[in-house]
Amino acid sequence: MKKIIIITTMLLVFFTAEAEIRQALGVDQRVDYPGLVKFGPWDDRNYAITKSDFDLIPNKDQYLANVPAFFKITMRKEMPHLGEFYPRSTYQLFQIRHGGLLQDGKWMKSARGAAWHKGDDPNGKGVPPVVKLGGPDLIPDVEFTLDSALSGNEVSVEFNPTNPLIGVAGSNRSGGQTMYYTQDGGLTWTRSQVNPSSCCDPTIDWSSDGSKVYQADLSSAIGVRWAVSNDQGQTWGPMQVLTPNGSDKEFIHVDRSLTSPYTDNVYLTYHNGNVMQFARSIDMGVSFETPMAFSGEPTGIGSDITTDAAGIIYYVYPSLASATGIRLLKSTDGGVTFATGTMIAALNGRFDFPIPAMEDREVFIYVSADVDMSGGPNDGRIYVSWTDETDDSAGGGNGSAANNHGWIEVYYSDDQGSNWTRMPHPHETSDGLTVDRFHPWLKVAENGVVHIGYYDTRHSTNRTGVDFYYNSSVDGETWLGEQRFSTVTSTNLPDGQEWGDYNGLSVVLDRLAMTWTDNRPGNGKAAIAGSVTNPTGAPSYGLSLENPDILLCDGMTDVTANLNISSLLGFNNNVTLSVSSSPSISSNESFSVNPVTPPGTSVFEFDVSGGSSGDYILAIQGTASDGNGGNIVRSVDLNIGYNTTAPAMPTQISPANGATLVASDSVTFDWSALPEAREYVIEIATDVAFNNIVYSETVDSNTTTVLATLNSSTEYFWSVRGQNACAGGPNSVIFNFTTAPLPGDCPANLVTKSVVSFDFENGAEGWTSGVNSGADTWTLSNANPAPGGSVQHWHVDDQGSVSDTYLTSPVISLPAGQSPLSFHFMNYQEMEDDGNSQCWDGGILEVSENAGPFVQVDNSLLGTDPYDGPFRTGTLQGSLAWCGDPQSYLNSIVDIDSFAGNDVQFRFRVLTDTSVSHPGWDIDNIKINGCYTDLIFEHGFEQP
Repeated sequence: MKKIIIITTMLLVFFTAEAEIRQALGVDQRVDYPGLVKFGPWDDRNYAITKSDFDLIPNKDQYLANVPAFFKITMRKEMPHLGEFYPRSTYQLFQIRHGGLLQDGKWMKSARGAAWHKGDDPNGKGVPPVVKLGGPDLIPDVEFTLDSALSGNEVSVEFNPTNPLIGVAGSNRSGGQTMYYTQDGGLTWTRSQVNPSSCCDPTIDWSSDGSKVYQADLSSAIGVRWAVSNDQGQTWGPMQVLTPNGSDKEFIHVDRSLTSPYTDNVYLTYHNGNVMQFARSIDMGVSFETPMAFSGEPTGIGSDITTDAAGIIYYVYPSLASATGIRLLKSTDGGVTFATGTMIAALNGRFDFPIPAMEDREVFIYVSADVDMSGGPNDGRIYVSWTDETDDSAGGGNGSAANNHGWIEVYYSDDQGSNWTRMPHPHETSDGLTVDRFHPWLKVAENGVVHIGYYDTRHSTNRTGVDFYYNSSVDGETWLGEQRFSTVTSTNLPDGQEWGDYNGLSVVLDRLAMTWTDNRPGNGKAAIAGSVTNPTGAPSYGLSLENPDILLCDGMTDVTANLNISSLLGFNNNVTLSVSSSPSISSNESFSVNPVTPPGTSVFEFDVSGGSSGDYILAIQGTASDGNGGNIVRSVDLNIGYNTTAPAMPTQISPANGATLVASDSVTFDWSALPEAREYVIEIATDVAFNNIVYSETVDSNTTTVLATLNSSTEYFWSVRGQNACAGGPNSVIFNFTTAPLPGDCPANLVTKSVVSFDFENGAEGWTSGVNSGADTWTLSNANPAPGGSVQHWHVDDQGSVSDTYLTSPVISLPAGQSPLSFHFMNYQEMEDDGNSQCWDGGILEVSENAGPFVQVDNSLLGTDPYDGPFRTGTLQGSLAWCGDPQSYLNSIVDIDSFAGNDVQFRFRVLTDTSVSHPGWDIDNIKINGCYTDLIFEHGFEQP
């Protein structure tokens, strides 16, 4: 423990030696200002910290060697969910907002800070490539500096899966995330853009056909965004917001398997306050669905996503729990649901740990994952790689840089993540006391070869500098031998970002590219892209089924399955097809073409009969000469769902027959599982005869959830049946249920009727404005009409001075016996908030009953638009109000049933503070609705 204290003290001296900290300058003498260096380097803006600010810092606050205390407090105010660890992007955000440390009045801008606070050159270009000759190591054809003197790091790279000459890279550099593209296999790169208002964390992937490339970043507010390019990364569509702020460490992945039910789904992983998050796009990046939070799973950071040929999602991340480990979250339905997480392997470290080459930012523990989809002997194998502390390090992220050591771990699973095997380290381990390896990136090529790149300190002095190294595994069990890839050793980087958090590697056919941060003498800190001919990219072929899953019934003949035999790197040797494993139900097997010269196709034909219902696998094998005296063997499985009879009738479970108040936005249907059913068809109708079917779906399990499809306050009827290849089974009995009313709805047996309405097209319609203080700016306007046809509406300014104004309705007599009564209004809000769920300026709704005083309508009565937060100042300080920038037009619905039978007036009231004006508040289409018995049943018209 003494060693830890000594090292920490040395770091504090390094950052504060030139700063004179004077207690008397602090605004709150209850704060020990010199003591704030326990939390980070000194910054003169720490003098503004109050005791209440200081109390936001936890007792065991994570020390950040490059972020001062005042900014850590800012982060905790903006992210109240923040846990033990700050986002890895905290340092970048500090530079973006403040430029760098302020000590003794001197502003010490970092490179990123200078870029953000002194302008940027959007047209800058990388230096010309330096071509290298071959040598004993894996020497790149080129080491291209993407942007010189701009502190590039955390460089991602992905090549087009259909064309190894085309690639896209992204760099976290001082001016923001920067994107590049190549059209010559990585020999040269061109900058396409600096993402506007961006921070960092570039991540890239391609669509299955290579027509689209996706990128994601963190904005300058630390929110997740994405963009799509339709021209190979030369230009990009707008950055679209997934999360506005509070997120970190996002990675993107595209399901490119042509046999997946979810081909071209786009997936994003990230964390909010170390709670892991997931989002998906099912429309090729046009939009993303509402993200999913894994709140019940251990917290973590540094995740990755990969998918297999069947579209199964493997979401992998290092946990931050007391018993840290690499965790797996798995989805078999394209990301709709995930199974409870499981452990892949335990960790020695936790979050990060210092070594001499990463003494300040520290080595980040993250994962890199990929799946073998080659059709070879390891087809379907999942690989996961990460950095960890060696067994003889302090562990848990503790210990000094001098006493810690890093190595690379690689694990694999051959059973879809149920069990895991540890591979040998992809590097020498006997020199672990003198060499560190860290920050790997892993990819599996089309031929099943595993490629990995990482930092290695062996050529530096006392483990302080780095080279980039490479290794590969052909058999998935052993490594061919580590090879130096960078040609010059990079010296130690003393800045707070150092080498960043991760690197990049991409391999497509005969091209291999790797990206890293470089600090070789004379080059300065820069993002480097190196590319080379793939050393294991020999010509080969691929074997796949057009549809690997098939449902069959006893007695079917001439069943067909289409085989595709693709050519990799010009392979054209004959491929001989055979059945290597055949189930007992199969007979009369044949291939329409055999052998096949790639690229080519063949139709496999067979009959099925006998046996019992169940799942069977028929294995098809391809064998071809590799041209060197050996054979290349590929195999593919045909998964047969076999039945001998049609399914029986299912029994419904929920919603129960006659169920009421069923939530319409999410209805889960359950029924009994049938042994013979391969899938089920569920139908929902508004009539018992099923003449008006509003929902029909075929599902493969005995449950389904219907989202945002059914109306509220409506009676529905539902039925389900099982089916298989033999036939469809009988329909179940018919159940009915009624959905719950939403705010403003009438129950299912009543109809809605307007009590009174105001659209202001003909004037004020009895509404009047007034003031308690300040200027009355309520006016009828046509400037910002609500959707739906009406144009004229009420508008009030959010003034830049103190004001308290209101708009009052005429007296309205509310009827009795027409419950529930509801008050509706369309409104657009753009009033000043503080960015932290409180209001500097804001609006409220008040009501007066029977000429009594006006009182604020309670938040519990606001059905669709609750108040945004309390007033920070003014006569209503602490009271809830609407505010924000902006809220587009929303139909706000208020429960006023408690006022039924009385005379009421409603009042919209706006209060503003001493400064900062905003556009204000627009209000239109006000109405009060009640509920009536359907008129056809009044006055005796009902049937006897």
